[in-house]
Amino acid sequence: MLKKGEVRIPEKKRNDQEWTAPDPFFREAIKEAIERNSGMPDPSKKKARRVLRPRKIWNWIRKGWRWFAVEVVLVFFTVWLLFHVIFDIFLVSGDSMKPEIQDGDRVVIFQLARSFEPGDIIVFRTSEGETRIKRVIAVEGDTVDISPQGVLFINGEAAEEDYIYETTEITDQNVRYPITVDENFYFVLGDNRGKSQDSRNQEIGLVQKEEIIGRVVLSIRSF
Repeated sequence: MLKKGEVRIPEKKRNDQEWTAPDPFFREAIKEAIERNSGMPDPSKKKARRVLRPRKIWNWIRKGWRWFAVEVVLVFFTVWLLFHVIFDIFLVSGDSMKPEIQDGDRVVIFQLARSFEPGDIIVFRTSEGETRIKRVIAVEGDTVDISPQGVLFINGEAAEEDYIYETTEITDQNVRYPITVDENFYFVLGDNRGKSQDSRNQEIGLVQKEEIIGRVVLSIRSF
């Protein structure tokens, strides 16, 4: 039955209307699929630009300077560690170590060295606070003797020293030979035997291990 003012729609037409009725969700899905496949951007969506604000720029600069300051500190600390703790440089004054080391030369010493052998060149401080450079001739337990003819004997054998050009004379009559080197002490001589105050002199005598600053690892000739 039909009421007044009501129009009946045939079944077939109703189905067609329902099928072709617009579906907003379906239409939106199709639109998004087309955009993804075509690669074209949605004009309604604007691409956000990265803008560097003044505060961000200032923070970046501050951060950069902070790292630069850290690097500078690390460089200075490394240099200080190398040339004040591990190594050190001394200016040589005098000719007691000629010809290998001359007046005005600079020597680099290894300060962490704690064991020394005959032939090593060392820098040490005397009891009066003077800094001297000499060559180790004998170590603890060795016996040193000097003949009236100026021949140096170590443990009863004549020492072979190709780095000197003169004999080894007794310079202090108060020092009695032979001398046996005590534990943690060293008998030292300068290469220029005629102009060297060393273990042959009572004022210096045997050098104690604690007095040694380091071993010479490099000499730089002055010009």
